[in-house]
Amino acid sequence: RQRPRTHRGDEMSTATQQDSEFAARPWLGFSNRERVVLIVALYFVSVSSYMDRFVIAILQEPIRAEFDLSDTQLGLMSGFAFAALYSVLGIPIAALADRTNRRNIITAALTLWSGMTALCGAAQNFTHVILARIGVGVGEAGMLPPTHSLVGDYFPPDGRSIAFAVLT
Repeated sequence: RQRPRTHRGDEMSTATQQDSEFAARPWLGFSNRERVVLIVALYFVSVSSYMDRFVIAILQEPIRAEFDLSDTQLGLMSGFAFAALYSVLGIPIAALADRTNRRNIITAALTLWSGMTALCGAAQNFTHVILARIGVGVGEAGMLPPTHSLVGDYFPPDGRSIAFAVLT
């Protein structure tokens, strides 16, 4: 939000004091309506994330039968292929979220993991499924850090727990 700046000599003006107050407590600049819109949008992104994450677990037996998978292959497909990059990429994505537009990161992540989930359905063999699941993990790694950062900006400390509860 743009706020007018006025300076009077070396004294900090009221507008400058407000700017530093908003920098220290960014949630003051958002209305309750903006908070609700944000949390509803992030809720649906979060639901999509959970559905994409667990659809493999729900469908693992039909997938096992389709591709004649061993227990090891099933475990790789349902766990490791997703978690390998999901757990590692959260840190660089969090650093990126601190420097760039978090909304765009979430949008790109949602697009990537949804596309990769669709590719899981189009997979012709075990290798295709593994590669698509890795893509789902990469995409979903881009959701949590910017989401948490946005909640921190939009909600005061005493309102964040309910916001996170809605998201989880």
